[in-house]
Amino acid sequence: MEDNLGTQFCKRNIVVILIICIAVVALIVILVTVLVLTTGHAERELTECYLELDGSDYRGIVNTTIDGNACQVWTSSQYYIPDVWYEFGVDDHNFCRNPDGDVGVWCYTSNPNVRWQYCDIGSPREDCSVTTTARTTVTLFSTQISTNEPDKVTEGEF
Repeated sequence: MEDNLGTQFCKRNIVVILIICIAVVALIVILVTVLVLTTGHAERELTECYLELDGSDYRGIVNTTIDGNACQVWTSSQYYIPDVWYEFGVDDHNFCRNPDGDVGVWCYTSNPNVRWQYCDIGSPREDCSVTTTARTTVTLFSTQISTNEPDKVTEGEF
């Protein structure tokens, strides 16, 4: 009888240990999943410092135009975005960029009366050896714009 009680005790302990191990593994899987999902594009190297006069190397976080219009998220824009623009910092954000070799940085705006506009990012510097990393928030929706103005870029230009 005593041996039978010892066997039952061991079986219960094994079941409890097994449940704890499964719970720990499940918790690790959940934490890794959350970590992967939140760090995909959540952190980017951003800097307000740039060297080129036209701002083509600008990778800062200014997201309003010279008249205070909010910028649209580039990838949610209804306008054509050439693939080559991604090399110039266009991505899933609404920060001002100069992806097309214009005279300065600009963005598509969320103002229905202003399709695109230049942004004020200050002056270029002589040395950008120090950069900062910042957490960004990506807007998950966009405002549809419908005006009769021509697009900034048409598909045939690239």
